[in-house]
This record gives sequence, structure tokens and C-alpha cells, in this order.
Amino acid sequence: MRYTPLRYPGGKSKFTPTIKAIIEKNNLNGHYVEPYAGGAGVALDLLFSGYCTDIHINDLDLAIYYFWKSITEQPEDFIRLINNTEVTIEEWHKQKSILKEKENISPSLHNKIKSVIFQLVITFLVGTPRWRPNEKRLCQ
Repeated sequence: MRYTPLRYPGGKSKFTPTIKAIIEKNNLNGHYVEPYAGGAGVALDLLFSGYCTDIHINDLDLAIYYFWKSITEQPEDFIRLINNTEVTIEEWHKQKSILKEKENISPSLHNKIKSVIFQLVITFLVGTPRWRPNEKRLCQ
């Protein structure tokens, strides 16, 4: 089953059955750590199917990092932003141009940039038909 809302190129989800087999064979349980989570397909599948009790995800890409940080720490704001974001090609271009500037992000601009990147990712996601019906379930 696909648990991630992100369509992430180069995703590791295809390795989920192998990782599950390794966990079973070695009688592992507890925490799963994913330093380059991307769409976090493996981590979410392992969590929701009971192969681990906790996941710890991170990503070098700030847009992905802030997406997961927002969805886990501010789910109500996340849902509100999804519901209030008008999805147009113009908005997508506007947010994409902002994202191109992300290498100029400094720690002092954390909150401002977080909301901008957050909106860009949401704008991208709302356009994917698989995302809209499940946003509340994922945040829960």
C-alpha cells in the first residue's frame, strides 16, 4: 500500500518488502531511522504495518524537510493551508520561483521561509489527485 503523499523520484518504496524481510529475519522492532526520507514511503509503510513503533525522518532538501516538519508538528495548519490554497498554474510558477531561492535561506529566516516552502509543497501536492482525499488521515 502507498502511504506517502509525495511522488518522489528515486523513491525507496520498492525496497519495502526486502526491508520487512530483514526486520522479520533478525527479529527487529522499535525505531526506524531514515536520514534521506524523501517521500518516506518505506518509513510510513513500516510504521503503519506495525514493523516499527517509531520513525525518525530527515532530508537534506529543505522543501522536503519543512514539509515533514509541518505535517507532523502543525497538522491543523497543514490541513488549513491545503484547503485554502488555490491551485493554479500561476501559483505553481510563483512558488517554484521562490523555491529556487532556497539556497539563500539563513537560520534567522526560518519561520518565514518555512511557510513559503510549506506553501510550495502544498501547492504541488494539492494538484495530485491521490493527495486530496487523504490529507486528514495522514495528519492524524
